[in-house]
Amino acid sequence: MDVVDDDSYALFANMRILSLRLSASARKQYSRTLVESSGFGQFFRLNGQKKQGCSNGGMILLLGPLFDGGNTMDISGVLPVKAVEVMRNGCGVCPIPAISSLSSKRAGWDGIALESFSDVPGVSIPDHDHPTHFLNLLTHGNIKAQWTTEGKSRSADNGPGTIYVLPAGTRDRLTWSGPTTRIILIMEPRFLARSFEDTAHLDDVELTTHWNLRDRHIQSLMLALHADLEDGSPAGPLYGESLGLALGTYLVRRYSVRNCAKLDYRGSMPTTRLNRTLEFINQNLTRDIRLWELAQIAGMSPNYFCELFKLSTGLPPYQYILRCRIERSKQYLRDPKMSLACAGSAVGFADQSHFTKVFRRIVGVTPMRFRGKIGSEHEHADA
Repeated sequence: MDVVDDDSYALFANMRILSLRLSASARKQYSRTLVESSGFGQFFRLNGQKKQGCSNGGMILLLGPLFDGGNTMDISGVLPVKAVEVMRNGCGVCPIPAISSLSSKRAGWDGIALESFSDVPGVSIPDHDHPTHFLNLLTHGNIKAQWTTEGKSRSADNGPGTIYVLPAGTRDRLTWSGPTTRIILIMEPRFLARSFEDTAHLDDVELTTHWNLRDRHIQSLMLALHADLEDGSPAGPLYGESLGLALGTYLVRRYSVRNCAKLDYRGSMPTTRLNRTLEFINQNLTRDIRLWELAQIAGMSPNYFCELFKLSTGLPPYQYILRCRIERSKQYLRDPKMSLACAGSAVGFADQSHFTKVFRRIVGVTPMRFRGKIGSEHEHADA
């Protein structure tokens, strides 16, 4: 069994910091990684300075203001979570001593992050704290796991489908034997709290701890998020955030210390709020539309918004937006001077293959055949 010491964790932490800094610099010409600390709602920025206190004398997280393009960022909502991390010796580190095989850091999700780790050998993970809600899904491997949390040690046999649910604020250490493949998801506490009307004023919703859980609903949602990343998040961040909201809703209703009864949604969204939301969607089809901004425009929690939006339109928000984009693209396809790729990008599709796939699913034919059909109709009309 491999045992990871302080220096090894420092090495992996710096490797992850470097990858995050490089990806950020490519986007904004400077690096900045946001992490939320546990307990006090303080926010930290990554500062490329050396400081005593970390075992490797390397980079640490320093308290400082957050800026975006020279302006102070609005931190009233849920912050984006760039990477799956835990806190150890005051530093944000990867919980698994390995480089992830898949990461959500480029997906742009707010409030959640997901990474997968393939063929990780047996390991002993030292004490660490969870500043976010932490879900670990074992997808491959049969192992013996031992863990210590709240001063109590336990052990169990883990196999594919085993889930750990570790609430924000918990501290633990873990050892397992044998190779495994895992999907890990973290959820920012306020993402959970602000999903519901009756908890929106809270900083967090307390969850119960589970180390050897089997839950097909959690498993299916985590696998769906993983599949979205594998496909390149073709529907944009809204789809991933909607899946995250569904997962958060289920966690609160099933594993919350607080008793949150399931609401019976009836009727539809008030006409004024619905029209305001639809107008915003139509004006912003060319860019990624976020779940949280739609909920804010409608003046309700994301969960309540999704339920009422579907009751009002017959579709969840991300599907409605896809259909709006396809309808708009039909107008562009009537212009023979506009290429298929340009028609797709003009309505927010990242690439032509995804545009073609969605267009065919909704319309029944490819964009090329749709354009050909229009040309034939024009020829018959001229004749």
